[in-house]
Amino acid sequence: TAPVYPVGAFIQGMAESLGGYAILHKAFPKVRIGFGVNAYHFDMHYGNIVIGSPEQTLMDLFSTSLNMFYGGGIHGHRSFRTMAKKVDAQAQVEKASSATVGVLTGAGVFDMGGKLSIDEVFSPVQLVIDCETARYLTRLAKGLEFPEDQITSSLQAMDRCAPKGHYLSDETTRRDHKNIYWAPSLFDDSLFHTSKGDVDIMERAKEVCRRKLAEREYRLEDEKRQKLDEIYREASRNLS
Repeated sequence: TAPVYPVGAFIQGMAESLGGYAILHKAFPKVRIGFGVNAYHFDMHYGNIVIGSPEQTLMDLFSTSLNMFYGGGIHGHRSFRTMAKKVDAQAQVEKASSATVGVLTGAGVFDMGGKLSIDEVFSPVQLVIDCETARYLTRLAKGLEFPEDQITSSLQAMDRCAPKGHYLSDETTRRDHKNIYWAPSLFDDSLFHTSKGDVDIMERAKEVCRRKLAEREYRLEDEKRQKLDEIYREASRNLS
């Protein structure tokens, strides 16, 4: 718990984290100890934290800077976080927004793939979409490159192609376009008239799930499977 103001929440978070750090360091002086500080958006209507919200993304962004200031490195993830209960528009907006901020701050790990309602629900279809988004954002994080050899090749290509009016058949285009421009495997970059209006990303994601499941013959050990069945039956009794 903390003040409703983000600044107050972080002040209290820093005090608690540094206090705990000091106690542990005093008790175990030879043990390497680290710490991180963050605050979480709380929804008063529902009584739970809210991940994937604009406020939470801003707090995570501040948390990253704060923890770097204290020497803890980048304390954050490229998290696909959402409060959505199913694979819908809310899930895609919240997941893409929070993961993009993670990428742009330099965090190196994607997590929460396929998870919905924080982590109450798992969707393999959402996982396929999250993986495609991760590939998209990985390319975004790579940025644009301006090496000397590409400058030279560009000038040479201009000499060859400017009189013709196009670069499509040039050797540089044929050779390097796949290395420079990311090609999606799930999303579709065609125009409406070239796609004939038959693009269904959700159906594509479902087909990927069906294909991946058909390629596997994994079976959980009987003892673990029985234990999971017991947990499921108990949850059904208590939560239904």
